[in-house]
Amino acid sequence: MKMYKMLLIGIKRRIFAYLFLLIFNLRILVLIKRQLDLLISVSIDELYMQFSHARYFALYYIPVFLMIMGAESILDDYLIFSRFKNIASWWRNKVRLLLLDTALYVILYEIPISIFIIMNIEKISILNLKSFIFIIGNFVIKYMIFLIIGLIYLISSFITRRQYVGFVAGFFVGALDFILMILHFDKYALTVSGMLTQFIISFNFSTIKFLLLSILYIVYLMLLSIFLYFLSSEILKKIDLYRGN
Repeated sequence: MKMYKMLLIGIKRRIFAYLFLLIFNLRILVLIKRQLDLLISVSIDELYMQFSHARYFALYYIPVFLMIMGAESILDDYLIFSRFKNIASWWRNKVRLLLLDTALYVILYEIPISIFIIMNIEKISILNLKSFIFIIGNFVIKYMIFLIIGLIYLISSFITRRQYVGFVAGFFVGALDFILMILHFDKYALTVSGMLTQFIISFNFSTIKFLLLSILYIVYLMLLSIFLYFLSSEILKKIDLYRGN
């Protein structure tokens, strides 16, 4: 199946999700603009932290992303599945669609913030190496976080044949660090989404240390996503696809 045709699946749900994302970020930007007018300057990490609170991820960004993932579940239907040569081909296409959906989501997540920075560049310092590293690292880490959540959703919803199970599993993995923070286990909140908070906090270190920590966070998330991909591939090999068990 062509990738552009796969993207058209659940197009209304995707559009609604993207609109919810943009409206939420624009609302935060309006509040930040009011505060910025009263300040001489603001650092880039302080700006991005407003969009990266663990509670925002748990209560808004993750559910909206999972709404988009729900549109992909139609590919689990036997009539669509049977069009692929084998399970490996089908799963690769599912993951390719996930990669694309995740990229679109993070890009739309970042566009309003980037425009805001450009419009207020006189108050937000970004013309230095450290800020450049931050912007790139922030995008990659967010991408990897949502990719991991998406993989959890895809495999759990397909195995159980229940979308809500995938939603709960994806939400739990993404919100786990927020739950740990609520329970005052902040130092253990480093499973998935908590890595973004740690990344932003580490901006206060020297450029070299910040760069090394950024690489460490990204490598960890990449290894986790690769592990989940191969684990899910092995699980699917043992499933009776026509019975779902």
